[in-house]
Amino acid sequence: CFKTYKHVKAPLEPIYTGNKFETIHIDLIGPLPASQGYNYCLTVIDRNTKWTECYPVRNIEANTITETLYKEWISRFGVPKIITTDQGRQFESAIFKSMCVTLGINRHRTNSFHPQSNGMIERFHRNLKTSLKPQIQNSNWVNNLPTVMLGLRTAISDTDKLSAYQRTFNISATLPSDIISPSPPKFNEPSPELRDNLRRAHKSYLPKSLMTATHVYVRDLPHKGGFSPTY
Repeated sequence: CFKTYKHVKAPLEPIYTGNKFETIHIDLIGPLPASQGYNYCLTVIDRNTKWTECYPVRNIEANTITETLYKEWISRFGVPKIITTDQGRQFESAIFKSMCVTLGINRHRTNSFHPQSNGMIERFHRNLKTSLKPQIQNSNWVNNLPTVMLGLRTAISDTDKLSAYQRTFNISATLPSDIISPSPPKFNEPSPELRDNLRRAHKSYLPKSLMTATHVYVRDLPHKGGFSPTY
């Protein structure tokens, strides 16, 4: 009897990580309170660096999503080898499939038995919604989205102690707080010998009083130029 069969999950397939921007996960969030006519966001995360993007969109029609992905992500980061999506109608549409075929993109769909296979972007969504919540309440989230994204991209991961920004660009980001309240520059202390030489030079060339000086230089005017003595 089928009712007595043990329920087992379908096996997960290994996920290719690859180089930067070769494997990306995409999804949608919304509807959100309208802000400047935007009600949804297309979200993208690179599996290698964890670099994230969040593009406000006015609707989630297949044409809009496909065009936004191409103009905003692919135009900046290049054509990915693999795109992982859920089985939403936008990603199953003819225009989205046509773009993938034309650009040679291998499309992976999350297994309905294993929705956690797209868990990376789901975690990003949780963090994004938590950060945007105060702005969403006053319908001003579009203006505040860039600042929120800066914070998420520069947040240090507990796993490898790196941020998405550091993994992507191999440097630490300069944050607004670094410009507003910069750390004082650190200078190496001069050696004692250098300090003594500077003191002697200062004493020799800048006597405290001309009355106690042993020599006085008088400028020879008019100066003939070249290598002729000035004094």
